[in-house]
Amino acid sequence: MIENIYWAGLLHDIGKFWQRAENKQIKHQELSGTFVHHNFASEELVALVANHHDPETKDDYILAIADKLSAGEREDQSPGGNVADEPLISLFSRIKLSRGAEGEQYIPLKLYEPDEPPFPVADKRKATLNGNGYKQLWDSFNQEFSKVKNNLNATLYLLQKYLTLIPSAAFYSRATISLYDHARTTAAIAAALYKEDIPEPTLQKIHQHLKNKNYQASELQKPYFLLVGGDIAGIQDFLYDIPLDNAAKNLRGRSFLVGYLNRLIALYLVEELGLLEPSILLIGGGRFTLLLPYSDLEKLQEIKGRVEKIIYQAFNGKLKFILGSIPLTINDLAEGNITKRWDDLGQELNREKMKPFLTLIKETPDLIFGPFDTPDNICPICGREVTGETGLCSFCQSIVEMGAELPRTEILQEKKVVEKSSINEISNINELFLALGRQVRFSDKPEQDYFNLLLNSYDFVVKNCQGFYFAPKTAAYEFEVLAKKSEGIDTWGVLRGDVDNLGKLFREGFADKITITSIAALSRAMGEFFGVYFNDLLKEFGDTVYTVYAGGDDFFVVGSWSVLPKVALKLRRQFTLYCAGNRDLTFSAAIKLAPNFKHPLFKVAQEAYELLEEKAKTGSKDKIAFLDRAYTWDEFSRLQGLKDHIKKVVQGGGSRAIIQHLYGIKNLLNAGEREASYPKVWRLVYQLSRYRDSLKKELQTYFREKIMDVVVFNTTEINPLASPAARWAELELRARGD
Repeated sequence: MIENIYWAGLLHDIGKFWQRAENKQIKHQELSGTFVHHNFASEELVALVANHHDPETKDDYILAIADKLSAGEREDQSPGGNVADEPLISLFSRIKLSRGAEGEQYIPLKLYEPDEPPFPVADKRKATLNGNGYKQLWDSFNQEFSKVKNNLNATLYLLQKYLTLIPSAAFYSRATISLYDHARTTAAIAAALYKEDIPEPTLQKIHQHLKNKNYQASELQKPYFLLVGGDIAGIQDFLYDIPLDNAAKNLRGRSFLVGYLNRLIALYLVEELGLLEPSILLIGGGRFTLLLPYSDLEKLQEIKGRVEKIIYQAFNGKLKFILGSIPLTINDLAEGNITKRWDDLGQELNREKMKPFLTLIKETPDLIFGPFDTPDNICPICGREVTGETGLCSFCQSIVEMGAELPRTEILQEKKVVEKSSINEISNINELFLALGRQVRFSDKPEQDYFNLLLNSYDFVVKNCQGFYFAPKTAAYEFEVLAKKSEGIDTWGVLRGDVDNLGKLFREGFADKITITSIAALSRAMGEFFGVYFNDLLKEFGDTVYTVYAGGDDFFVVGSWSVLPKVALKLRRQFTLYCAGNRDLTFSAAIKLAPNFKHPLFKVAQEAYELLEEKAKTGSKDKIAFLDRAYTWDEFSRLQGLKDHIKKVVQGGGSRAIIQHLYGIKNLLNAGEREASYPKVWRLVYQLSRYRDSLKKELQTYFREKIMDVVVFNTTEINPLASPAARWAELELRARGD
């Protein structure tokens, strides 16, 4: 029974948690077996968990092989010390291209909380639990497990809550992988092997070859797995090409939908293949990754065609479902080839993106090419026929209505249903969800017949829910309101960014032997910065900003223009802390201001994208583009400081002539340079000195120290940041209507 395999994969190492909590001198596999015995009636499951280091039956061998492939070749360390004192080492501190981190950093062992990012620390002692901290975590886990233990998917969420910051192996191994990541990939590998129905003698040979590190054995070269990648293409156009009327509600609904659609499609695929949620390795950033049995390839292609049709019917081609897969052998997982194979999957997805709708064109050409009726009244977003008085079609209107409902919602409810295959037209999002096998509702209280996902919180058990789901917290303010909340000019802007060189880091950056678990763990941790912690990091800015999109490795924020630079700098600081100060882990960003509050979002979004690609991501990347120029993050921080000093002088009674003096510096310098002729520098010093003398006495020293000494380096060099700082200050000082 495949469900037993999943349970065994998830719980086979739970004894390590118990062992550390109570300092037990009993083998962890025996404790795992005892834990399962206390909570489940199945003796078969108890034996399966207890025997995973000494397999006896066919299922034992499946779990033992999966455990080895997930864990990889363990790095030997000298035994000794208390394993409970070993915290999780940040994977971010163990990857390097050229600069890397300054040493290993450790993630403090605590409960996983969305409002407390697990920032690593250099001092190992600060990352360990004092006294009975491990015991308290274990007791809390047991209490909550007793309420969800009859639901495998709910248990998966509980393990994520409690085991994400607990190291999997810490006695004979470098503790870089969490117990949660190891458990999840073990379950996925075991389920795929189980469905392949490999003869027991072959499993025994595979197990022995892995023990002996005989990775070239013929049994390890056969493809038993499919590594599957799914992608939703067209997200940018779908999100941003909307009218300004009800833009905030529309954005909120669309932002939620593009993320949630990935979950629904991934679940639909695995469940149609007779698998369960642990076979989904990753979801986030508009993408998902699955580990499936190789024998399911043909059926997967058939389901892919079904999903392509559903997505096309719902979005009229604006969103496109892309699916790619590559075969994996046991050798690929065992010998460290997984980074190349992961990269191969990315290339396969890129090839699939070049031929969207190919299956539909072959099988149902009329769906793509028509003929079509031309509506008298066309929806301005998607081209369908307008219904009702909203000026939108029923599908687009249902997205707006969902966006209006989300702020009042605490719980996302799902119920698995039989697919309505007779639906030929999808006229609202509820019909889309049904076509993908789920009835979906939004509520403020859980319902017994539903799988209840608590929104934006891990405390799902105490709320009688079965899991959690994180969605962007977006405000209800329209762009005109955001513009009026700005300082200075009356407009809004966008901030967008993404992580630099992430693909190269995955291919070349790992210091340790690479496993499918380490790649999944690193991807999950990166995705959680943007998908989970991002919302909380923006809290201090209140209702002046909201997240349109954040997940995977990129983000898009709309807000009052004058707040966005502060948002960018905070995100940069927090990202650096989260990534263990690794100098190879950076992101580039761009801020673009709307010319006025009525300017279309899609145009500002496109202009910000061009700024990001053409200015911030040039050369060494790791920059931010603002007011049409790119700066290193250190330069941008200094630019903000100089701008603030200029503002303080003007607001303290100084003449605005200082802005013109400083802004004119751009005419003294060549682009990006700091050198100027001695007469030009002397003339500038003379102007600044006269301006200083015109100020109130209490401002004169401030002006000299904070502006003059910062702007003029010496007799031939001028600070090139002075001119853009003056421009920035002028925009923030400008009165409304100027």
